[in-house]
Amino acid sequence: MKYKNLAHTIKEVAGSVGFTRTYKNLDSAIKDIMNPKTAEPIERHTKDQVSAGTYKTRNFEMSPEAQIYFSKIPKTVDANYIEKSAIFHDRLYGILRKVRTTGTADEDDVRDAEDNIEKIRQLKRFLPDVPDPEHLDKELDDIKSYVGKKGSPTAVPPAWETGEIAKDLDIDQKKFPYNRSKKMDRKIKISDDD
Repeated sequence: MKYKNLAHTIKEVAGSVGFTRTYKNLDSAIKDIMNPKTAEPIERHTKDQVSAGTYKTRNFEMSPEAQIYFSKIPKTVDANYIEKSAIFHDRLYGILRKVRTTGTADEDDVRDAEDNIEKIRQLKRFLPDVPDPEHLDKELDDIKSYVGKKGSPTAVPPAWETGEIAKDLDIDQKKFPYNRSKKMDRKIKISDDD
């Protein structure tokens, strides 16, 4: 590298390290090299799932706070503990999804949620660099708010609500078996005179 001037040299060094070639002043160039920014910002979408170690979550869209929590975990943390924490978080959000879907919760749901939260907090002892999971109490309160509520009624066809099922007046296909070949489809014409 031939020396031309200080600005040109800094542009070449910053460019070889992988940063942009825009040079403003010496201070900003040194800061860019010493404190690199990630090339792509972390996407925080509510439908995203989290991969922790070998485990891919399924219920993390229930809590955007948990997605942000896992995105803030440093890369130096042991992956086994993070994976276990993600599994317990996923179980908690599975309970939360079930409770929100049915509109009711029982004591077993609350007990299972409390057990998962306790296991997450026990794992936190092995992860000193990880921030404290503050979102867990909010999720537990949400599950407790459904205890004792009557769930939403399931969709039932009106004929079943009356107790007697109306007769089917259409043609019963069991009485008129026919071959389903293309040639046969062109020849069959069914008229329904109910």
